[in-house]
Amino acid sequence: MASILTTFINIISIIVLIGLFYYSIKYLQREGFVDAPVPTVYFLSAAETKELLQNDHDEYVHTLNQWDLIARKVATFEDYINKIAKSAMSFSDDQKRRIEKAAYDADCFFKSLIIDGLDTKLIRLIPWNICLTNGKEYEDGLPHTRGDKIFLSTNIDQTHDNLVAILIHEKIHVYQRLYPQDTMSFLEHNKYYRWKQRYGVPRIRSNPDLDPWIYFHPQNKKPMLALYVNDNPENISDVVMDNPEFEHPYEQIAYKIVEKYKKSKNNN
Repeated sequence: MASILTTFINIISIIVLIGLFYYSIKYLQREGFVDAPVPTVYFLSAAETKELLQNDHDEYVHTLNQWDLIARKVATFEDYINKIAKSAMSFSDDQKRRIEKAAYDADCFFKSLIIDGLDTKLIRLIPWNICLTNGKEYEDGLPHTRGDKIFLSTNIDQTHDNLVAILIHEKIHVYQRLYPQDTMSFLEHNKYYRWKQRYGVPRIRSNPDLDPWIYFHPQNKKPMLALYVNDNPENISDVVMDNPEFEHPYEQIAYKIVEKYKKSKNNN
């Protein structure tokens, strides 16, 4: 009986030690004392991506305005959903390898990034969930996010550094969506002030990476938004805007962080 009890105690002790080791490593990784392992990237299948697009869980498609539909060359929400659901694709092995390497380098950049008011450690720890669509069928093939998913398209033929920059940009948007209170504190600290809601503004372009508000730019005091050039825009990019940063604070933040990444590459 004594030997059985001793064996049981030894097993429990081993389990406890393993648990302590595991959580110690996680703590050290979170605090940046040791490198995190290569990030796990979850690649959604064509069926999973199709389901997301068909069900419009975040209701993005159903918030598109009349000018958005014209730019997408459809008459109704249902027309667009039917169109984009067909664009869902699965990743090839080569695409997965390229994106996994880019995601790793993006997270390495976040590890070294220091921006007052942004939790860059938390950004680095956000999981990668990536969807693929065909060409320009969905949102003209522009990279974007919905929920915690990053959407890429097959028409993106990028160098490694450009792919890293795209993933950095889009992961910032995921962080902005998952942690709205942190993001709002950052905006207020940097003097971005809300003006009014985007809904109902004539010709305003919808963008899934933004929150529902129009903000004033902290320097020039002008409202930040992108407006279609006329009542019949040819595509999503047919807008009046001097710089894509000025569409919204979320975009400006993401572009500024990508600039830091590019400067870090130039300095190496």
